[in-house]
Amino acid sequence: MGSAVYDNLLRWVKYGIAPASAPPIELDMTPPDPIARDSYGNALGGLRLSQHAVPTATNTGLNLPPYPQSFCIFYGSHIPFSEATLAALYPSHLKYVAAVTKVTTKNLLAGYILPSDAWQNIVDAWAADVP
Repeated sequence: MGSAVYDNLLRWVKYGIAPASAPPIELDMTPPDPIARDSYGNALGGLRLSQHAVPTATNTGLNLPPYPQSFCIFYGSHIPFSEATLAALYPSHLKYVAAVTKVTTKNLLAGYILPSDAWQNIVDAWAADVP
C-alpha cells in the first residue's frame, strides 16, 4: 500500500501542482464534542474515504462516555453496526460493493488515494460480511 500524500507532495514541490483539498470536518461546537455528526455518529465533512462514506460502524475519534474506554484514548472508538442496521443500509452485498466502488473511484480520480489503495478497498468490500 502506498500513500497518495507522498505522490501529491512530490508533484506540488517539483511541478507546482497543488493537491486536491477536501472540505474541513464540520463543527457544531456542542461540548464535549465539537464535531458535527450524522445520524450514526460519524463526523460530517472532511475527506470521505469509502470506509467512512459507506459506513459499517460508528467511528468516533473520541474516548468520552458513552464510548468504550481502553486504547481508544489514543485512537477513538469503533462500534460496529447491528445486522439490522447493515441490512437497512445495504439490502444486498452487491449494493454495498457498488457504493464502496463509487466512492473509491471518486477519491481515486480526485487524487486522494492511489490505484493500489483503490483496488484494495474494492477487494476488501467484496470480502466484507455486509450484509
